[in-house]
Amino acid sequence: MTSSPPDIHSRHSLTGFYRTPVCKCIISWLGLAHLGMQIPMLGGLQKYFICRFPDVVNKGEWWRLASSKLVCLDTKDAVLALILCYKFRLFERRWGSRRFASRIFLAFILSTILEALAVWAGETYWSDQIDHRSSWLWDSNGLTSLGPLGMIFSLLVPFVLDYPKYPGGGGFRFASISPELFTYVAVINLITTNTNVLACISGMMAGLIIRWNVLWVKTWCNIPSFLSSLSYKVLGQWIESGPPPQGMIGATLEIQRTQEMEAMEQHMIQQQTRAAGMRNMQPHQIPRAQVGQGFAERLVNDMGHGRQWQPNTVPPSEENIRLLMDMGFTRDRVENALRQVNNDVQSATTLLVQGM
Repeated sequence: MTSSPPDIHSRHSLTGFYRTPVCKCIISWLGLAHLGMQIPMLGGLQKYFICRFPDVVNKGEWWRLASSKLVCLDTKDAVLALILCYKFRLFERRWGSRRFASRIFLAFILSTILEALAVWAGETYWSDQIDHRSSWLWDSNGLTSLGPLGMIFSLLVPFVLDYPKYPGGGGFRFASISPELFTYVAVINLITTNTNVLACISGMMAGLIIRWNVLWVKTWCNIPSFLSSLSYKVLGQWIESGPPPQGMIGATLEIQRTQEMEAMEQHMIQQQTRAAGMRNMQPHQIPRAQVGQGFAERLVNDMGHGRQWQPNTVPPSEENIRLLMDMGFTRDRVENALRQVNNDVQSATTLLVQGM
């Protein structure tokens, strides 16, 4: 038996920046930094956020590799980067802020190195052919992309491979439009600049390296727990966003569509978890419902015979722990959720998605 999709009027909305302080900081920085670079008084600082080969090598200005990834100087790139960052904030909710920050920092480093190597190779070995054969891939002046585009593009990997696919929404009479289509349109518009093509390729390569944990890269860059706690104590009161009020919906149609899509995501995760859990269980292991008249009668009978009723506690099974960890949750959160609901996968999924 399948359950009906959740009603967005009776649940906490997942729009906004609730439980996404890292994405909130990134979006705030990108927006304010871009606006600051447009002020004539600060326009002279733009030259410090540009990286050009082979000048970086000849002058030893390696710091430009990092500084060029801090600010989007082009307005179109800045707007599209902000849209994608807001869209990909769902991974911070799913993974947790510390794990999310560790992964995007690692993606920032890997994508920057891969892009720098590609630009250097193009300038060193194929500089004669770039103008007329590879202008769509390499910039003829040896420029790298501006802004943290590689880090953002790395999140396309889990978005394509792990993000639940919604059924087609509204559209034309002869074709429906998937909600994910707008994300892909933003990506396509972002890579129309030739310097951004390498950022897209290097970012997706970094995302695949992290996903497959090539050479155990995930162990190289883990933000320490004490640093995470210190950051929260110092900045938490300014960057933390509270949960939306219960029962409220967006004031505009676009916000309401976003709320509906995220509610559908939660529903689909629960459905997938329930189906996977039932497939892995033997017929005699399927739990019977302990609600309703039968449970009440059993409780009354036990109390009538003078026995103190105690709930049965079922420890978390390793199979259910692995099932929920594959969805991106940490082991500690999974075990705590399963203990609270007596190893019920569906209820644990609800706790993890909504926030324990």
